[in-house]
Amino acid sequence: MNRFRTNVNGGTKLFSDDIAFIDASVRDAFKGLVSVFGVTASNSFKISGCVVTNVGLVYSWSSGYICFFGEILKVVAGSVTIPSTPQAGYGLYWGLDVSYHIDGAYRQNHDTYEIRQSKLFYGMLPESQIGVTDYMPAYATTIQDKILELYSSSDLIAKITTSELVQKLMANEETWKEVGSGFINDWGNGGGTLETAGYKIDNFGVVHLKGVIIKGASNSNAMFQLTQKYRPSKTRAFSTCQIGTDGYVYAVPLASQVQLDGISYKL
Repeated sequence: MNRFRTNVNGGTKLFSDDIAFIDASVRDAFKGLVSVFGVTASNSFKISGCVVTNVGLVYSWSSGYICFFGEILKVVAGSVTIPSTPQAGYGLYWGLDVSYHIDGAYRQNHDTYEIRQSKLFYGMLPESQIGVTDYMPAYATTIQDKILELYSSSDLIAKITTSELVQKLMANEETWKEVGSGFINDWGNGGGTLETAGYKIDNFGVVHLKGVIIKGASNSNAMFQLTQKYRPSKTRAFSTCQIGTDGYVYAVPLASQVQLDGISYKL
């Protein structure tokens, strides 16, 4: 990402083209993020929120953000009332809503603080106006929809799992910490071809458990204790076990064999 350097001895003057450079840098960074999925600057879509609902002739929308031809625009919740009699060529659409902050009015009365947002308009659809293309349909797709348009599910999974970022995260991920001699109350590994019990935390702060544990002669359901950094802040209950804030892992319900594979929780 490009950046505007300010660590110059004696300071530096700030000009309007400097602001334009910073603005372009941020936009380019966003375009770079979505380009991995094949989304280009000409695409418009919802990023979050912007849900359109209606009660009779009143159409409301929730707050959120949209990508409007490569530009990120904030959307403030609002509503619009449409006429009871439909008009040919008219409809609802997302458009650019520009206003100016009073703090940007200098002595020359220049509107320098331009507030660029988007909202839902009702009027003649821009597609019916010659040369007008900067609008987005009211029920536009979300970024998830846009990505799925470009890739099948299998293609998308392959693209994500083979990305350089994911590869680096996986390469530096913690290895399994085996329970080993940490079993209590006569519990132990199932042995043979069964997976041994263990736990680890991934780079996203999620704790994972693995293995198959079998019960010995004792009828206590406490099987082993997680070390400090793996303990949940609240008791977590799963189909085969329960994990307390003290790190103890209990067989709940009590059974002769307990499966831990697939159990995970966010710290």
